[in-house]
Amino acid sequence: MIADNLRATSQAKYVKTEIFLTNKASRSYATVASERERRRAGGLVKPRPHGGPVNTAVRLLSIAHYWRRQMRRIMIAGLFLGIFIRSVNPASAQCDCIGSNRENDYRGSPYRTAYHEFEHSEIVFIGEVVDRKKVEIPGSDDYEYEVTYRVKRAWKKEIEELTKVRIGGPCLLDFGKGETVLVYAFADKSQLRLQFCSRTRLLSKAAADLEEFNKVGVKPQKVIKVP
Repeated sequence: MIADNLRATSQAKYVKTEIFLTNKASRSYATVASERERRRAGGLVKPRPHGGPVNTAVRLLSIAHYWRRQMRRIMIAGLFLGIFIRSVNPASAQCDCIGSNRENDYRGSPYRTAYHEFEHSEIVFIGEVVDRKKVEIPGSDDYEYEVTYRVKRAWKKEIEELTKVRIGGPCLLDFGKGETVLVYAFADKSQLRLQFCSRTRLLSKAAADLEEFNKVGVKPQKVIKVP
């Protein structure tokens, strides 16, 4: 009698434990099942032998749901990583120009050809960098750079031998002292300025531009010597 009672109690505990584990595994299934299936999952689930078809399906759905969540987390982490990389290196995000050509330079130009940009420039000249200094913008915390060139050759108009050109913004043309540059400059009121996205580049990389000038037949202008 006592043995029968202990056996019945043990079987009841086994059934309750298996029901609890089956219901726990069914929660993932319930998140993707239909409303009818969710109602069924919310009730008492009849225990089935371990490894049965229902338990196997529940396990597979649970695993699939787990990996979907993991992939979603990976995608979100990748998105935030990309934003972080661009925030610590803003130049890579802001200083990309259409039509860049790494053989001649890392930048590009909005104009199709050298002569096309020549026509839209205030003046084009070849000059050696002799000075470069930071200039504060009045009424602002920003600054820009003023570069002094010793002009060796010029087109479109006469120009003084020592000419100052400014460039501002997040993207800079970082030419060092002593480097010779082919400059496409535009007018901004009484100042000459450079655009980052232009064909302004080291003279050593501008042979194609000079060849195009010669083919079109543009004539050099006078460089006014400084006393």
